[in-house]
Amino acid sequence: MKRFLLLVLSLAITVFGMALVGCQPSTPPHEHDFKEIAESTALKTEATCTHKAVYFKSCECGELSSDTFEYGETTPHDYKETVKDSALVKGADCVNRALYKKSCDCGALSSDTFEYGEIGTHAFPEGVCTGCNQALFNVSNTNSITGFSDWGKTLKLSKLLLPTRINGADVTSISKEAFLNCSSLTEVIIPESYTYVGAQAFRACTKLTKISLPNSLTFLGAGAFEFCNNLQHNVYNKAEYLGNDENPYLVLTYNNNNTDFHPNAKLIASNAFANFYGLTSIDIPDTIIFIGNGAFNSNSSLKSVTIPSSVTYIDAAAFMATGIESIVIPDSVSAILDNTFALCNNLKNIVIPRSVTEIGDFAFDLSDRLSKIFYMGSASDWTNINIGEFNDSLLFATRYYYSENEPTTDGNYWHYDENGEIEIWE
Repeated sequence: MKRFLLLVLSLAITVFGMALVGCQPSTPPHEHDFKEIAESTALKTEATCTHKAVYFKSCECGELSSDTFEYGETTPHDYKETVKDSALVKGADCVNRALYKKSCDCGALSSDTFEYGEIGTHAFPEGVCTGCNQALFNVSNTNSITGFSDWGKTLKLSKLLLPTRINGADVTSISKEAFLNCSSLTEVIIPESYTYVGAQAFRACTKLTKISLPNSLTFLGAGAFEFCNNLQHNVYNKAEYLGNDENPYLVLTYNNNNTDFHPNAKLIASNAFANFYGLTSIDIPDTIIFIGNGAFNSNSSLKSVTIPSSVTYIDAAAFMATGIESIVIPDSVSAILDNTFALCNNLKNIVIPRSVTEIGDFAFDLSDRLSKIFYMGSASDWTNINIGEFNDSLLFATRYYYSENEPTTDGNYWHYDENGEIEIWE
């Protein structure tokens, strides 16, 4: 009975307690007061080297707002050894590996550096290696390239890009025999600004297959590419040319009795028409500025040649042993060089301009039929010409001096008539 009474009492106490709880009033609602409180529960993003930490605004009840605020400081940059172009300080050379600055993921660069990669190759922007300071070329006192230096020869370069400056001075010429017998060369690039390539400059470069000649070129010496049997030429109308990507037909190097020049040709190389026996006349186009050594040599069937005023240089022996009967030298030419008209057995007369100040040795040697010299200047002008040895044919010919109007003094004079033909004043 006592146990039953205890059970009833316990139940009664429990029901009474529940009733008391149910009578308690509920927590009243409130309006959140969001504040900038930097605590871990409100952290949105941690600080980086470019941005401060970002937090959500929060209420004291623990509720978070969608509004944010920054707090604190940025973190230091995390510089790493990352290889990228923007961090490159100096490229690799023949002494050092490439040098880079350490960088942060944000793009910031440190003053600290590191090396990466392999040792590079020699570089010669001005003919001297930027790494080891060795000179690649020998140069003359006029800054013409005379060939590889002793050290340069040991490199056995296959591709050669010639510099436009050496020792702080412009380079515009390659001396005679400069790269004679350089059997390692396969490609040569001569940049714009070069005007002169000397005789036999690349003779017997037997592996040379490609060369780029500049549009600025005005002189190409005899045999500059002789025995370069693998050198690739550009063909136009069965004639062969050398040039560059812009003008592949700059230099006419070989022409078998073809008088149709490419319109972009500027130079006739040595022996281009030599030893042919079918060509009887040729009008050299007014794009040509240079006629090379022996260009028409031993072309005995050639009777007539017209040289335009665009030509400024006629190299030695250019018309030696041809069948030319008469010729007019334009006033753009200043010299008639050695052997130019030697052995021209049919040459009877020639017009020499006042611009000529030099006539070389053997220039008219054994041209025994030469009988009339029509000189565009006066007798006193003629005395200013430096005439070389073995020019008896020239000296023994009758010399006529130019006079636009009929002269009133004695002597030998000539002029052009109304048809542009030579006429001797009687």
